Order: sequence, then C-alpha cells, then structure tokens
Amino acid sequence: MTDFFRFPDSGDKKRKTPCTLCADDKGALVGKINHIAINEHDVVQCLKCGLISIDPIPNREEVAKGSSRFYETTEAKKERKNILRGFRQSFRKGGHFARHYLKRYFTNSQLNILEIGPGDGHFSQGIKHYYPQAEIYYVDVVEDLVRYYHGHFDCRARAGEFSSDLFPNTKFDLIIMRDLLEHSTNPLKLLREAHHSLKPDGLLYFMTPNGLEDLWMINQRFTKTKETTQLLRNHFHFYLPQTLDRLLSEVGFSKELAFKFDLKGHQQGLGHKELTDFPPMAKEAEIHPSTAPLKKCLSMHLWRHHPTEVKWAFFYNHNWFSRLCSFFADRERDVVNFSAPEGRQFFVLAKKLTL
Repeated sequence: MTDFFRFPDSGDKKRKTPCTLCADDKGALVGKINHIAINEHDVVQCLKCGLISIDPIPNREEVAKGSSRFYETTEAKKERKNILRGFRQSFRKGGHFARHYLKRYFTNSQLNILEIGPGDGHFSQGIKHYYPQAEIYYVDVVEDLVRYYHGHFDCRARAGEFSSDLFPNTKFDLIIMRDLLEHSTNPLKLLREAHHSLKPDGLLYFMTPNGLEDLWMINQRFTKTKETTQLLRNHFHFYLPQTLDRLLSEVGFSKELAFKFDLKGHQQGLGHKELTDFPPMAKEAEIHPSTAPLKKCLSMHLWRHHPTEVKWAFFYNHNWFSRLCSFFADRERDVVNFSAPEGRQFFVLAKKLTL
C-alpha cells in the first residue's frame, strides 16, 4: 500500500534513467510524451517514492535544444508592450510576496537573496523595493539573460547551472526557485546545493505545478488511446505532495508554509475526471517552423527598458492602488491544503534545518 496517488498505468518497465529521488530502476508506465518535437520519452512513476519523471531524462544537448525551441514558438513572438506588462506584474508579485510572507521572518533589510532561473528578474526587484538594502544575486543558464540583469539591475549574476561553487564566499538568507523544480534534470542535487548555500535557518521558496493536474491529460490520453502527447514545455518531473515531502526531508528542509492554489480548473469542472475526448495536439510544423529559427539575441532588445517603465508604473509600484491590485490579483485565493488533490500550483516556504 502506497501513501501517494497511483496513476493508471500500462504495466511496469525497466527505466533507462533511475529515479532521481530513490534510485530505483523500475517504475510504472503512466504516459508517453514527445518533447517539443525533439524526442519521445516514456513517463514513469516510481513505485517506491511516487516521483513521476520522463524517461530517459534528457541530456544537456536536448535540454538546450528544447529551451531554444520553446522560446522560438512562444516567448520570441511577444510584443514589447506585453513583455513590459509581464515585467511589471513580476515586480508587483515580488512586493506582494515580501509584504505578506517574508516580513514574518525578516525584519532586517540587509538580506542576501538568490534567485535561480529568474526569468525577467523583476520578482526579486519587487522584494528589493520592500527591503531596499537587500543584495540580489541571479543565476541563469542563458548568458544573454545574465547580460540583461547586469545592464538593468543592481545585482550580481552568474551564467551556468546553479551550484554552491558559483558564490563560494556568500551564504544566503533566501533562495528563490519559482517554476524551476519541474525543469531540473536532478531536483535532489539542486535542493542539496541550495541547502548548502543557505545560512542557518535560511529560507527556500519555490513554486512548482501540482503533478496530479499537470500529468492528468497526458495520462488519460495514453491509457485510453495509447497516443503520445506533444509536450510543449521542458517539464521533466511531476510532483505529488508526498514526493515533495520526501525531497525536502532527504535534503534537510522543513516546511514553514505550504499550500496549493489556483483552483480554476476544478471550478470549471476540469478536475481529475475520466476523459474520453481529447483536444487536438499541435503539429510539428507549428512547434518547429520551417523558417529559419529565431535567435534569442534577435529579440533581447525588446527587453531593454528604463527603470521608470517598470518600477514607477502606477499599477505596479507598491503604492496604495498597486497594493489593491495585488489584493485581488496576486494573493493566493482559494487556497487548499498542501496534500489536497486539487490546485494547479504548490507554494512552499521551507527552512534549512540545522543540527
């Protein structure tokens, strides 16, 4: 008897990549995905710990190719006005996070804050607006983004995969990983590096999709039709509450605050019901256009902006109106228990345990 949700499966299989959490080399076949029209992978649930992963885990070359293709088909098509709107929303959400959560733990403004995979970087800048003496550090695998951070923010940024060796002389009060854990090829190693880089009683904050909802359509399509789902994102792991608990415990974290939010799917009747009708999948030509691939450097100029275009925008700069917007737009409404099945996203604040 397991303590985690078992997806309907098509039998057991020997894995090409052992489970990254418990190293078991067997699992239950619960789906098949085509990774952004690059390679096909099985989706396997570990029968010992419950972690769901694609198998085999992509190598660095495929991860880089997948990131580039995802960018080509989504991010590179955005207009500048929409890009700046996203920056402002990130900035506002960072301020909301500082006011409603961090203030419970930190009264001193002199914090060392590291954000891994920070995207536009404005979430941490919103925190810095609330804690003006905070030192902000960034790590991202994309060198163009690191140049962007240095050109727009007062920060220290490094390119590459995160490890504690990137900032060997610095310990952090807070490490942020928003929508990153599902993209990591080795989440256990990532969390261990974060644990090593935190100060005693330092905090780790992460958001990651609820694996039960993130995998449901993929699983239902495979078990009912044996079809492979076209996965248009770099998600390599799907997390259940129990697998996140095991990850945190294995590394040495304790949950301070944890819940699920974003219940829109359930409210619209799209919960974990049996499915027989599936939406059509994107064609490969739509994922990888026949035209010459767009390059990240060709559209990075759209990211350039003056600080006033983000920090002092009326709706987003943490004035009374901005806070009212955050009350309705950014607060985690319709929150459910961390272990509940529904909810699109996990929200977790965890503290580093010290001996």
